[in-house]
Amino acid sequence: MTLPALVSVGILPPRWPEQPSNLVVCVENPSIGLATAMASGAVPDPAQWIAAWCADAQRVLRQAHRDPSRCLVVDADEVRRVPQAFAHACRDRFGVDLSTPSASDQPLPTDPISLALAEALLFADRQAPSLLAELLASCALLDAQSSSAMPVHAELRIDGAAAARRLQELHAAQQAAAQDAANAARENLAIRVQVDELTTAVHAGAQQLKALQSRLDQAEAQRKAALADNELIVLQLHRVQEELEQQYLHCRKLEAEAAVCVPAADLQAAQKALAQAQDEAAKAAAARDAQIQQFTSAQAKLDQSDKQLKTSAQENELMLQQLHQVQEELEHYYLECRKLEAAAASIPARDLIEMSAAEVLPVTERATLPHRELTFRLRQVRIADRSIPKATVRLVEHHGLPGMVVFGSGKHPQLIASWQQSGEEDGQPYSMLIPSDPNSQPMFNAMDSTDWLVTQALAALFEKRLSDPALQLAAHWKPLARRLREQLQEMPRRFRFGSLDVAPAGEPGSGKLAFNFGQVHWGARQLPRLTAHWQPSGPHAGLTLLCGPDGAPPLPTWPDDEQGFVPERLHLPLGSGVGPQDLRRCWQRLTPTDLEFVRALLAAWPEALLRVPADLLGGEDQAQRLTQAAAGLSEQAHAVLAVRPRSFLGRLMGGGQA
Repeated sequence: MTLPALVSVGILPPRWPEQPSNLVVCVENPSIGLATAMASGAVPDPAQWIAAWCADAQRVLRQAHRDPSRCLVVDADEVRRVPQAFAHACRDRFGVDLSTPSASDQPLPTDPISLALAEALLFADRQAPSLLAELLASCALLDAQSSSAMPVHAELRIDGAAAARRLQELHAAQQAAAQDAANAARENLAIRVQVDELTTAVHAGAQQLKALQSRLDQAEAQRKAALADNELIVLQLHRVQEELEQQYLHCRKLEAEAAVCVPAADLQAAQKALAQAQDEAAKAAAARDAQIQQFTSAQAKLDQSDKQLKTSAQENELMLQQLHQVQEELEHYYLECRKLEAAAASIPARDLIEMSAAEVLPVTERATLPHRELTFRLRQVRIADRSIPKATVRLVEHHGLPGMVVFGSGKHPQLIASWQQSGEEDGQPYSMLIPSDPNSQPMFNAMDSTDWLVTQALAALFEKRLSDPALQLAAHWKPLARRLREQLQEMPRRFRFGSLDVAPAGEPGSGKLAFNFGQVHWGARQLPRLTAHWQPSGPHAGLTLLCGPDGAPPLPTWPDDEQGFVPERLHLPLGSGVGPQDLRRCWQRLTPTDLEFVRALLAAWPEALLRVPADLLGGEDQAQRLTQAAAGLSEQAHAVLAVRPRSFLGRLMGGGQA
């Protein structure tokens, strides 16, 4: 009889046998092994240790799923607590009598600091927590007393009035929580905008500080050069004064000799020498005056350089003070932002769309890698004003990627209005939607706002349904539904709308069109209606956003007019007929988030034009010209926004636009 091979996953690297006939896997806490390895210095890089543990865990799971009858996965803590139960499990599974392990075996002693650091590293990893949860879910139960089932009593009395009152209280609490979430999101957005502005200001201040330091170094070099020139000029002036004194003494000597009676020839020679000496003295005096003037000019330049140096030092000190102030404000707003994020995370999310189903029943399950499938049957589904009698949706994991498969409804209305067939199974067409798969991106892009919200609501519905403890399903299905919901939420934001009405606007022949979008959805922003006018050409070319029927602006950023009132419309010029300064002045009044929303709206403009009949646009030729013009709107907006706005630190220093 062959004894089963024993493998431990968590504390030490596993010792895999060559080709085991039977395998017993003891699952240890990986944080203890990582903490022990880090404390002993055996692991220079914890990320490599975690990656190796994840690979070992995946190998164990593959072995356990491939041949569960020859693989026994147990929790090491249960083995230590009930060793006799472990021996019975080995005898029942493999027919092998193992010696009862010692119950006093305990994990290795671990430094508390190393253990806390190891737990933080494992919790921050993307795969380790889910793999550990799946390993623990795959462990065989040794201690029957550890499982507790909630008793169900046959005689239950329900108080209808109390239930109704409790339901009203829950609705009121949900509405208050949704309002708090919206307020927290708005405050979070405002603080994020301020953090972005302050971050830009810090970078600009660092660059200006570097430029001032360079100017200070140049001024210091100029001062040293001026001091050297000054010393050279003083030395030359002393030499000229010495030569002038020598010439003066020589002239006095010649005059004294001329006063004595000398021959006429000698007298003439002396007079000639005296005249020559006087000329040389005059030249020396002129040279001295020129050198004195140069010295005065050099001294003035030196004084000006010292003055500029003092001014630069003062500006440098002011810049450092303002930079420290900006850094303190940035830290303050960052801490406030983290508090708001934590508060928003604790508020329950509101429902995405009005969607309900009379029955959500899992019917078939297949958990064989690399394709896992859990099929749900939905009955009496209501989506807003639509009703679908029945639908079949499958939660899948395709090569580790979560997704869903929506089967066609035949003659009944489709669960997703923009449903597109991507394959067929047993004669029944289906559409596979995997957020991480590039082949599914065209189907996601073709969804309107209702289909997109229905897709997210289905993922949330599956996650909620799988939380029911009465379902006898594998433990990995609920984490798979959660991963699908998170990946859908993390997909890039896209401007989506449910309906569109287009009509001419303005004077006849002006070419202005009014677009009325219904059920607008962009990330977390949802608008019941958005009205925008488009002027393709002319002096007033561009996009004009209008307030709603209740007077509410469609953007959080809505600048006041010259009188300080809230205007009914906001015009954003686009086209060659508007100057660059006017373009920047109009566009840079919006916050970065609103600018992204407007760019997403312009990117969806060509798709919106395709839904408009050609006769409404003035014929096929006019429709083609408008489509070409709409294709360049997003790039024009990007070119306008590429100009760097005035920085916050520049405004503090009184500088101009960059």
